[in-house]
Amino acid sequence: MIFFVWAVCIILVYLIAEYKNRSKILWFVFSLFAAPLVLITILLMPKLTKEGLNTSNCTLKNIREDLEDIKSEFNYLSERLHKLESKINGLLPLENIAEPSIGVIPQDIPKIEKTTGSSEKTDIEINIGKFWLNKIGILVFTLGIGFLISYTFKYFGALAKIMFGYLVSVFLFFFGAKLEKRERFINYGRVLLGGAWAITYFTTYAMYHFDASKIIQSQLLDLILLGCVAIGIIIHSLKYKYEELFAIALLISYITATLGDISYFTFLSCGMLGITTLVLVYKMQWIRVIFLGVVLSYLTHLFWVIRHIYSSRVIVGTLNVNEVYFLINIGFLFIYWCVFTIGVHLIKSIKEEGAVFNKLSAANFCNMLLFFFMVYPKLYHMYPDYKFTFIYSLGIIYLIISFIMDKVKNNHLFVSNIIISVSLLTIAVPIRFMPYNASLIWLIEIPFLLLTGLIFYRKVLRYLSFLLALVLFFKLLSVDFSTGSKVLIFGHNISWEKVISLVGSISMAFCFFLARYSKQKQLLSNLELALCNIFSALSTFYLTLFIWLIINPKWLTLSLSIELSILFTLGFLLSDKYLRIYSFVLILILAVRFCFIDNYHSIPETLKWTIILIELLSLYSVYFLYKKVGFKSSLFGFEENNRTVVFVIATFLLVFTIYMYILRPWTTLSLGLAGAVLFLTGFLSKDRTFRFGGFVIFAITMFRVIFVDLSMLHIIYKIVSFIVLGILFLGISFIYTKYNVAKLK
Repeated sequence: MIFFVWAVCIILVYLIAEYKNRSKILWFVFSLFAAPLVLITILLMPKLTKEGLNTSNCTLKNIREDLEDIKSEFNYLSERLHKLESKINGLLPLENIAEPSIGVIPQDIPKIEKTTGSSEKTDIEINIGKFWLNKIGILVFTLGIGFLISYTFKYFGALAKIMFGYLVSVFLFFFGAKLEKRERFINYGRVLLGGAWAITYFTTYAMYHFDASKIIQSQLLDLILLGCVAIGIIIHSLKYKYEELFAIALLISYITATLGDISYFTFLSCGMLGITTLVLVYKMQWIRVIFLGVVLSYLTHLFWVIRHIYSSRVIVGTLNVNEVYFLINIGFLFIYWCVFTIGVHLIKSIKEEGAVFNKLSAANFCNMLLFFFMVYPKLYHMYPDYKFTFIYSLGIIYLIISFIMDKVKNNHLFVSNIIISVSLLTIAVPIRFMPYNASLIWLIEIPFLLLTGLIFYRKVLRYLSFLLALVLFFKLLSVDFSTGSKVLIFGHNISWEKVISLVGSISMAFCFFLARYSKQKQLLSNLELALCNIFSALSTFYLTLFIWLIINPKWLTLSLSIELSILFTLGFLLSDKYLRIYSFVLILILAVRFCFIDNYHSIPETLKWTIILIELLSLYSVYFLYKKVGFKSSLFGFEENNRTVVFVIATFLLVFTIYMYILRPWTTLSLGLAGAVLFLTGFLSKDRTFRFGGFVIFAITMFRVIFVDLSMLHIIYKIVSFIVLGILFLGISFIYTKYNVAKLK
């Protein structure tokens, strides 16, 4: 089921990305990892106009050419200036200075060759060599120093290791400070300073926690020293505003803090780093620290910390070893999650707020997803009874955060938090309840989400109701409708399919009428108005399914005819083209059942003709309503032809009924009477289609008279049929003679 929903969400993301002129490949790749949330995200994004895209593409395409032209003009002017200077100094004769035409660049000016490909390669090469190799190098170097300090060597004692670590730090501080003052080496110097702080932090940490380098016996003293180092990092970063320095120091400190055995003191150390991060993020509003911290902290934990957790010596107590390892693992992840969740929401006053808060929303999603997918599988394995509590509690926390963001008018983070909260709470429902009970709760949740979104003017809640309605639809098809479960209601065992289809039709109908009301109040955007048709489609589907399940097959066609009449009447009254389309689909189903499935021979005559009359009248009533809709000019697309198609289907079923259920001797007479009824209806209602329909049946009647009745009918049937038919034809001819029927529409 989850795989099926995931695949559908991926397809929808691809299609919506194409519709909104976004990068289909990029969004497709994102959807592979978090399809439902990516689907919600792209639904909330505006559509890019083609003009904007063309302008952007044109600018990116021509900017290099414009730059080269500017360079050419600059070189020409420089050359002219040089020649003029030479002339003044008597170095060149006057005739060597060619006068350029005004506004025209001479043709002999050497053009600068375009080296787009080589330039791009050079840029990549410079970026790698100048900005990335130094960061990688300091990371590898710091780890090497960490291994050196933490392992035992015969002629390299604990005090020597600690002194060596601090000496390396001093060396890096000295050269980093020197290089940072030179403009060309500013980034290189900051990388060295970040490594210096990281090695200082690890060396201080190692003075107590590694046997090979332990020189102090007080854990409290070591914690105080680590606090001093953390304060030093804060002061240095605040004074010089080195975001890169702090990011590097943070990453390396996290890694080196987990080189040895993992204990509760490791949590204190990492917690101290987390507090340091929050202080600097709040003071400096550093968004890149959040992104770097989220990604690298979880990845470092996944590929580095977990290994050390399972290789550490832990105190078991009353728990078994696996439980202790699990709690330690979850503890680290919880620290990361708390730090970055708080950090994301501390950034508040930056330039370009829209772009920044979009990035923060993405960081918020990333933090939640990494935390959830790294915790939930292990929780499911160790404590399966608590999986609902975990998801539900996490959803409540994000719900509270979303309310806080709403109060402080931070709409971007409100949207991201409410999406996360609703998603988690919705996921928690089927974990706590049986799958079909969860479906019932979701059917109640959908109109609640929509109503809440309308009352509080929250678009995100309305989009979530659309998404949940689709997800539930696929769940019902793949899971609920195949369970065969029974529900006890008022002492009767009723199949779950009947219950859920009835509740689903009511729930979706309620959502549909809420959307209609909102349309009148102009509360919804055009995209939302289009998505609201999901509710009418699902309500029609559930109602039809409910009728299909509870009605005896003998009366099913009659029930469908009543449903389509009501549905089309609603579509007519509400001017809703989609309701009319759904009723047209039901007409096609009715026609197939009437011709190939239903058999009324076993039904008493009076009841049989009553049922057939109702079914045929329902089709003709749809035709007349279509005609009135056409007068109101609210038809769209192929609906112009639907009216004729409905009439043809109804008339065909009328002829089929006469041939199927009328005794053969009276078939011709019945056809003539049917044609006369159609003609008179068309005459009285001024409808040309009905009159032509009558003529078509008259043609069928005459064909039968000539080729069947003259040779096969008994004389008494011939007499009655021919007399009645003659009177009918003469009467219709009299009408055409007396009245100008041609002027009737």
